[in-house]
Amino acid sequence: MWGISNGFAGFSNAMTSVDSVAEVSGTLKDNLPIVTRSLAAAFDTTFLALLLSIPLMLMMTWFEKAEENYIIILDEVWLYDLKPKLSARISHEQNMQQSMTSGGEQQSTNEELKLLAAQVGALQKTLQDLYETVFASSLKEQ
Repeated sequence: MWGISNGFAGFSNAMTSVDSVAEVSGTLKDNLPIVTRSLAAAFDTTFLALLLSIPLMLMMTWFEKAEENYIIILDEVWLYDLKPKLSARISHEQNMQQSMTSGGEQQSTNEELKLLAAQVGALQKTLQDLYETVFASSLKEQ
């Protein structure tokens, strides 16, 4: 960008310094090397940037390919190694829990639930009696 803007600035300065049409060709002839040198610098830097971008693009492509391969390997490890083992372990634990809760333990759990329900019922009755007592005493005080 610097070379292009410098070239146009040189061309603009050459044209503004001319007073007559006859001087235009002479001024252009004198200032044309300045303009072309600036444009040449712009083209050279662009060419250099393009040359330097080629190895960078190759490296970026290589890294992307390596990343894709790594993701494929992770997917395969998950699908064929980890997921079946995890599924087997979860189903084994579920089977163990089902076998433990069946039979005597299930019966004792039902008995504990009945006992807990009876205790909650008794607690509700006690709270109701307490509420009525407090409410009745507060009515007598008024």
